[in-house]
Amino acid sequence: MSLVCRERGVRLWACALATLWILGTAAAAETRGGREDERATVARLEQGVKFKKGRFRLQTEHWRIETEVSPRFTAELGRFMELFLDRFTVLTGLLSSRSRVSMRPIVVVFASPARYEKETGLSDTRGLFRPRRVGTGAFTSLEIYTYVDDGSGDFADFDLEVLQHEGTHLLLQKYLGLAEVPSWFTEGLATRFEHWDLRLGAAENEKSCHEATARRVLHGGRFRPVPPIESLLAIDRGIRHDHGLLMTQFNYVASAAFVDFLIASDERKPLLTQIFQRISRGVDSRRLLTSEELLALGPAWKEYWYALHKEAWDR
Repeated sequence: MSLVCRERGVRLWACALATLWILGTAAAAETRGGREDERATVARLEQGVKFKKGRFRLQTEHWRIETEVSPRFTAELGRFMELFLDRFTVLTGLLSSRSRVSMRPIVVVFASPARYEKETGLSDTRGLFRPRRVGTGAFTSLEIYTYVDDGSGDFADFDLEVLQHEGTHLLLQKYLGLAEVPSWFTEGLATRFEHWDLRLGAAENEKSCHEATARRVLHGGRFRPVPPIESLLAIDRGIRHDHGLLMTQFNYVASAAFVDFLIASDERKPLLTQIFQRISRGVDSRRLLTSEELLALGPAWKEYWYALHKEAWDR
């Protein structure tokens, strides 16, 4: 890690990724049930749950939790979100000297898909990250919305991937503040880290995340030529382009694959730091990589893209 962290031009992001690998190799705490201290934490949090305006509400150290499920579910969700933040501190807390959005983010879980659709107006998503602001001014809140399936109030059955996906969006925005985060960057990271299992070590997680990326490429990018890096950088205003479902899916696939491509090599990891810093300075998405960097990355990206296809197909 020290070589990566000391390399010129490599600042917080590369150090964070290297630190994540080291921390992840330690025995990670179980995320659901099991140990006495975890049950005690949930029980303590449950005592703080209040019912107000149709929702069970809990304020933890770093989060505001609101659910339509139960006090126990609310407490378990509060514990998980604290654990999520703790595990991702190496990815978020080190990206900036301080958070640029000070208020506690809010996580809302509705009691059914119908309730979610009614409140968000969406029927084709499982989760939503919604930053709220007044005009072009500062954010007033950062919020995540999701739901439990009808009749399901057991946190053990809850879709944690949605929380981690939308939570990645939220934490990136929290540390980048009002900077415009390009869709390929935030969706690529969120799609990758939604598969991160907080109960497992880093080696297992890196393997499973890479395999998930390969499966996505096989199903969503099958028989598609390698997308030019310049085209990925152009996905900067809403990843759902007006080209139908296939193109939408392909944008997610290509973004996740490009992030995996950068993370997979110690030589390329420093670029994530530089990209993050350029985003924070307001650099246009299309200019986040220099012409020299694009030229250097091109052949390796092409080789990586087709190797992913072969890897997934061989499985």
